[in-house]
Amino acid sequence: MEGPITEADRARFIFYTQHIRILHMRATWPINSCVFEHLSHTHLGFPPLPRLHTLYSSWWGVPHQSEVVALLSGPALRRLSIRFPAPESMPAAAYGTLACQYRPIVRALLADVAASATALESLTVYNVPHPSLLEPIGALRGLLRLDLSHIRHTYNLDFLKALETLDQLDELLLGDHCIAFDTSPCTGFRRLQKLTIRRGMSTVPDLLAVLPNVRLKAFCVMEAVANLGQIQALADALCAGPGLYLDELALLDFKGEEVLMQGPVSVLLTPLFALQGIRRFDLGAWRPVRVEDEDLQKLGRAWPKLERIHISGGCSDTTYLQENVGASMIEGIVELANTCPRLNDVKFTTVIPAMASGNVGPSVNLETDTMQFDVRISDERIRDVGQVTRVLHAAVGRLLVPGLDRERYRRWSAVLDGITKLSQG
Repeated sequence: MEGPITEADRARFIFYTQHIRILHMRATWPINSCVFEHLSHTHLGFPPLPRLHTLYSSWWGVPHQSEVVALLSGPALRRLSIRFPAPESMPAAAYGTLACQYRPIVRALLADVAASATALESLTVYNVPHPSLLEPIGALRGLLRLDLSHIRHTYNLDFLKALETLDQLDELLLGDHCIAFDTSPCTGFRRLQKLTIRRGMSTVPDLLAVLPNVRLKAFCVMEAVANLGQIQALADALCAGPGLYLDELALLDFKGEEVLMQGPVSVLLTPLFALQGIRRFDLGAWRPVRVEDEDLQKLGRAWPKLERIHISGGCSDTTYLQENVGASMIEGIVELANTCPRLNDVKFTTVIPAMASGNVGPSVNLETDTMQFDVRISDERIRDVGQVTRVLHAAVGRLLVPGLDRERYRRWSAVLDGITKLSQG
């Protein structure tokens, strides 16, 4: 904008700002600070975007980000994401020059946000050089969701206690970097329902041990490389109190040790079966996941309240993959439907089914997208035709068993007919 701002410019700007709800703000290095100084002193109203609900700020240079976010934060702001620059994202000379300014800028910016965006509900912060700089967040008393999982620095009990004033917090995301030297409890987080840990799970037991008042409904681990011992320690820590009421469990972008991932999926999950109230379970692995009939039977017995199960694995050029389910899994899914009467959301992607003698993968009719299995389920093994129909349709889609004796397998025939009707809409 060149020259002085006229009354017509001001009126037009104010008119447009009334309609901006979401703003994605990204700038490259360097940027001229006079842009923001100009806006700050032209009497356009404060904040300039009075109805701004969501602000995403991604910055490649530390200076002036505090000016921009402080300028735009206001009582209408509900969601804010601030991405501070990582050292590798900036020219080395520029980052070195600004290193001494970095910490006070971060703290001042968060303090400004806490003062101006008093109704903020969701905050995500990236690339802060030290957790102590986040202490001003504790003043955001209405915060419901806080994501600090992208900060790759260790934190201790002092850091957690700086956040325990967030008495409305429902969801918290942290990195796997807790160091609990002090075992005295942190008495906050009484309303915390969902906890997500990123890049590991080794420090989760220490974290949960200092949060005695936490009663989680949902727990998620993302991007973790773990062995069976760490999974057992995680399960023990959750069962000790925080996970007694847990009904949602997820392992996403999971990178289990090779020896663990080569075995049946039940080996990985057995320690977690102690969490008996699970209703929704997601496993997303980097490697193909081996799922067998017995695994699904164990899942059903351990988690009879299950409503949703998604299991997916990554691809491998050297391993046989079945994008859908194998013949042995059909029988396991039937048992799963029998033992989990509320199950309605089922998905298996890039799994390795058991390939016993005579148990081959399905043939697929490409025109009708129908899988053909030589699988026969006796009537006594199907408790509820409707439930088995719904679960198999969710897992398989169209299913055909050629040459089936419909008199001998009446319930199974009814299930197959039901799947066909559901597939036809």
